Amino acid sequence: MESYIENVDRKLFLWKDEETDNIVALIGVQIHEAMVLVRHIAVSPSFRKEGIVHRLLDGLQQNYPTSAINGTLETAPFIAKWNQKQQNRSDGETSGSL
Repeated sequence: MESYIENVDRKLFLWKDEETDNIVALIGVQIHEAMVLVRHIAVSPSFRKEGIVHRLLDGLQQNYPTSAINGTLETAPFIAKWNQKQQNRSDGETSGSL
């Protein structure tokens, strides 16, 4: 927490459950000129497997549309799955019959 308080280039984004208004997930990032580095991702165990990580990353991309989103060794697998989903979504939009 201290690194997010002390460094202006680091930000924490929180995800609230709509029903209870409780915080159920967070994503900690470090902002660079052309890149957003995802340093931390945490989701409450009872809210896992609901796609919250992908929605957090979607929101991050909306907030920083010109920046590449990258991960650390710990967060890179989440970023890779999200990127694959983005690619599949894009492939589905461009495929079709002539």
